[in-house]
Amino acid sequence: MRVLIINGNPDGETTSALRACKHIGKAFPDHEFDQLDAGAGIRVLESSFQSAAKLIAAADLLIFSFRAGSCFAPAPIHRLIALMKQSVERGELSFEGKAATLLCSAGPLSEGFVRAFIEDNCADLGLNFIDGFSAEEKALRSKEALGAALAFFSFVLWSISEGVFKTPRLLSDEFTPVKLPFAGLLSITPEVLPLTHRKSIAIVMDSAPGDSRLPAMVSRLKARLPYITEVLNIRDLRCCSELDSYLRDSIGRHDAIVCAFSIEDHSMGFRFRLLDDILYGNEGARPVFAACGYLISGALSREGQLRSILETCARERSCCYAGLACDESETEQAIDRLARRLQYALEHSCFPARGRK
Repeated sequence: MRVLIINGNPDGETTSALRACKHIGKAFPDHEFDQLDAGAGIRVLESSFQSAAKLIAAADLLIFSFRAGSCFAPAPIHRLIALMKQSVERGELSFEGKAATLLCSAGPLSEGFVRAFIEDNCADLGLNFIDGFSAEEKALRSKEALGAALAFFSFVLWSISEGVFKTPRLLSDEFTPVKLPFAGLLSITPEVLPLTHRKSIAIVMDSAPGDSRLPAMVSRLKARLPYITEVLNIRDLRCCSELDSYLRDSIGRHDAIVCAFSIEDHSMGFRFRLLDDILYGNEGARPVFAACGYLISGALSREGQLRSILETCARERSCCYAGLACDESETEQAIDRLARRLQYALEHSCFPARGRK
């Protein structure tokens, strides 16, 4: 059997998870192991996916290997999955008869979220999913954990030989966007509150060319906020260095942040993962906002796991989770409620019930 280890660690660093995968390769010499470096090589894959497609097409089993950050898989994994789906849509790649699993280093909080993300996207691709293996970074270096990883791979081999895979999670009906006069959302109405310069809010959105829904939602929220509001479309930034500079010099100084995005591959999309890596990476001061909220386009009712992740991250990185507004239903009312919650949080120094670290 041919096994492809997909190393999704940014900058290509070696993690405990990748070392465990290589340990498995040495312990099972009857199987052929290949490696796809989607972390350090994601830019090359974006320009040409042919070499990666050949490795994937030749493999019987895919092992996603990475170190989970916060509640998310790293940005290169998000991007690789999007490229895989695009290749399937073009008819260049098929996952029929293939299996996939996960071997990652993750804490107890992020493990469930990351597993669900990989599982749901494998279902989208038609991959047979086998429950993965994870442990914290330091723990995964121990002999006990490495022994457990070998036992896990034996279980994977048994699952494939017996055709026993995890049943995909059932999702509700397909999403039909609510029909609203989105041009009307862009208008400034008499209800707009007078501006005060005491507070400021950053609205960061990932809006594709030709998209009218997210800009309309952002415009309505901005009109309902009595604060100086800076709007940034992260697709307008040309490179990671520019993104890094802007985030550290500008966004972090605001009192609150609102993230606006369309659901992609059961997540916020890889661009927001890059933002997350910059804001909450290992270098520099990590901003803690007074409040955090979301504007979302897509079938959020089908994404319970994503909704939990968003709330968890908002509570970890801000003093108050102000909620979200989605274009599934009651969009205008939901946006107005989000505006009122943001205003209350900023004016009353709203704090969560639990303490912060």
